[in-house]
Amino acid sequence: SVSGQAETLYNSNIAYYTQRNTLPTGLVSGYTYTADGAVMQNVISDLANAGELKADFYNLAGSAKLSKIIVTIPNPEGLVVCYAPESKAFRNDQYTRYGSTGNSLVGAGCPGSVGCYQCFK
Repeated sequence: SVSGQAETLYNSNIAYYTQRNTLPTGLVSGYTYTADGAVMQNVISDLANAGELKADFYNLAGSAKLSKIIVTIPNPEGLVVCYAPESKAFRNDQYTRYGSTGNSLVGAGCPGSVGCYQCFK
């Protein structure tokens, strides 16, 4: 599932950061990436080489799922991984309250709207 892939991607980056006190090469503060883009493909490869992800994570997840995951680096030590739930039940879930970069949209139509995301921060 997209939510499972987003959580795995978040947790692997946190584990990498915990061991090295830095995010993987390519993740730049102030930038936002889609998980299927070139930068994230390199990041995923680095995470796999470091043992934080399975070597075939990208192929198993597939670009269709990864294209729905947004990774934002709000500061040099920050990481936000978001995805937009597709089912009505998850769109209405209390945790679906963010914009694609992790900004709170509570009271601005979230939860419940199509443009609302769940985020790991």
